Amino acid sequence: MKNLVAFKALAVLYKSITLKDIDKSAKNLPFTKRTTETVANDLTGFGGHSTCPLCKDIDCGDCVYNAEDDNTIKVDDMCYKGDNKSTYFGIINAPGRKTLKQAFQARAKHMESLLLLIK
Repeated sequence: MKNLVAFKALAVLYKSITLKDIDKSAKNLPFTKRTTETVANDLTGFGGHSTCPLCKDIDCGDCVYNAEDDNTIKVDDMCYKGDNKSTYFGIINAPGRKTLKQAFQARAKHMESLLLLIK
């Protein structure tokens, strides 16, 4: 796991996002799938290997999302697969600003639960 510090920081960022942050990023556009993805990417780098703070300069196999409770790596459980899938797609599929905020909160909670497993 090469991105543990970035992982912890991203969990804090997800928890801190407000409706005002989402509105500012959305620029009052109606919420569509594209708006949700754009806002998520703008606020957190979410959804893009070149923009995600966890993906920068590491291979997916070295990511915290792939760590099991014994700190071994399981490459088939990336940030958008396995146990991580529901919160990833919760963000992508959020139909509105309030559900997007809730999805960010759920992702942060999931990330915190993973941190407890690898300590």
